[in-house]
Formats: sequence, C-alpha cells, structure tokens
Amino acid sequence: MDPSEYFSIAKFLVKINQPGLPKEICYRTAINRLYYGIFHLIQIKLNIIIPDSEINRCHAFVKSQIEETKLRSDYSDLEAYRVEVDYNLFNKINLNHYKDALRIQERIINKIKDPNFVPYEDDNDFYYSRKKD
Repeated sequence: MDPSEYFSIAKFLVKINQPGLPKEICYRTAINRLYYGIFHLIQIKLNIIIPDSEINRCHAFVKSQIEETKLRSDYSDLEAYRVEVDYNLFNKINLNHYKDALRIQERIINKIKDPNFVPYEDDNDFYYSRKKD
C-alpha cells in the first residue's frame, strides 16, 4: 500500500459535509491518518525495517531511527497531535488543528525530498502560537 493513500483519505474526511456527522470526528480521524501516512512514508523512504522484537513499540523504534535527522522535531510534533486527537476527547479539535497537522506533514515530506529544506514559520501558524502559550 502507498502511504499517500492515508493523505488522500485525510483530505476526503475533512471535506465530508454530512448532516448528523460531527466535523470534529472527521478532523480527529484526518489528523490520525496524516500521522500514519508519515509513519509509513518515513519507513519506506529511509529504509527502516521494524524487527519483530520491536513490533510492540514500533513508533518508538521509528522515532529512534530518525533521532539524528531533521525529521525528528516535526515527526514528534505530528505524533503529539495524533496522541491528542486519539486520547484527549476533552480538547475540542477543529479545522485549524487539521491545517497545522497538514503543514507539519508537508514539512516532513519536503525534508524527505530535500534534506536541506528549512521551513519558514510565520506568526500565524496556529500550532506554533498554541505551543508558545
């Protein structure tokens, strides 16, 4: 399976406008799919093979394999978003959260394509303004 299919389903979920279906669940699931797409893309592009002995801690294993790369910070940020949307139901998740997760996903993809890529963070970035608080 191509990890970009995760990205496609995330975009589809955000566009759903069906009566009776709360948008928040679509945003939460879309962010989750962005994370898993990146999780698998990193493994493929960096040739990371998760040994059977590490399968129960596969996310930590992948993170350990990118520890010394420019991907680590963004990956950790996207992972934090994924954990928030999956486990913290008391925090409201909206379109701005999804847009931030999408920007992080795009930065990671750009860094995979060009290891010298340096993103520009503007003051309107919702995630970074939240992180400063």
